[in-house]
Amino acid sequence: MIVTFYSYKGGVGRTQTVANMATYLAFYHAQKVLLIDWDLEAPGLDFYFPQFEREKVEGGLIEMLVSYTDKIRSGKELDENKVIEICKNLTINNIPISTENKGKIDFVTAGKYDNNYISKINAFRWDDFYENLDGRTFLEIWKQELKKQYDWILIDSRTGENDYSGICNILMPDRNVFIIAPNRQNVEGTYKMAKKIQDSPYTKQGFRKPIVFPVLSRVERDSPDFEGFMEYFKKRFLPILEAGDLNINTDIYFNETYIRYNKYLAINERVSISQKGSISSDSFEKVYEVLYEYLVDNRREANEQALIVSNQEIRRRIFEYIDASDFVGAFEALDALPIKNKAILNLLKREFIASDNLSNISIQSYISRLKLFVMMEFGNSK
Repeated sequence: MIVTFYSYKGGVGRTQTVANMATYLAFYHAQKVLLIDWDLEAPGLDFYFPQFEREKVEGGLIEMLVSYTDKIRSGKELDENKVIEICKNLTINNIPISTENKGKIDFVTAGKYDNNYISKINAFRWDDFYENLDGRTFLEIWKQELKKQYDWILIDSRTGENDYSGICNILMPDRNVFIIAPNRQNVEGTYKMAKKIQDSPYTKQGFRKPIVFPVLSRVERDSPDFEGFMEYFKKRFLPILEAGDLNINTDIYFNETYIRYNKYLAINERVSISQKGSISSDSFEKVYEVLYEYLVDNRREANEQALIVSNQEIRRRIFEYIDASDFVGAFEALDALPIKNKAILNLLKREFIASDNLSNISIQSYISRLKLFVMMEFGNSK
């Protein structure tokens, strides 16, 4: 599977997420992972792996692309086998990691970081490559070759909108993960890219599905603005998420995929995933496990089970209030939850208020009706 990680602006934790996902896949699922640093103007994915020696790199992505375009411009006929040969000449570096399984991480740098690197990047004509030199065919062949060798190919894409954002975000991946900082400029800029993926002829013609996972990053839940911003975020990206036709519970998705701010990871490039033990449900690293399950479409069953467990816990907690005749506590708990039948809830509240704390009605009858309402709202089904 090919997954592109995109952010509208820098400094939101995109590259850190790519590095952590690669390490998680290698350590916990024994996967063969290829990382591609496609942030050509500001490459830096390798800094998350201090064992990688940047100065020894002999070539990378830009050298492969230049090799292809030079051959095409020289008039050489390139059949599929010759294109595959160019792809196989791509410099792929191994990142030494100590795993207890067969997982591994390989790495394609943006290029050879010498004095000619910037000039090669600036001279490459993406529009000419794609429109006039049959770049799409080349990339399609390269994608298939990569998938033969690796379980996962993770692409660290450049920020913003640029000449090759369509290649990184539309043509190359099977899935997109958008890392989004909690502010309007990041939300709106990323939303625009998501719409670009959905509306692309490549997507509409069925070459790929518009599967985009929006992930809110560097979240401070204690912020007084968190709840309001999360509602805005959900409203903006709900249609994007639903367009992927994944049949997941979107409320659960948004509540379990955001990346919390971690002050211990805020300075320097650090990978937080290790292979020691299991990942606890309340750990910072849990989001990578959850994101993996969404990417492989295994989260649907987990969502359904989580919803059942969640509803059981909600019923238990509210029934405790009701059984203790603490109806104020029960209503406060219900007010904090998503209620479908608010009219009925308001009717029950008015009845409680008008009855002088149930002095004029049957408490047992009221308890039964209130519990029935809770069962209607939080049964085991969606």
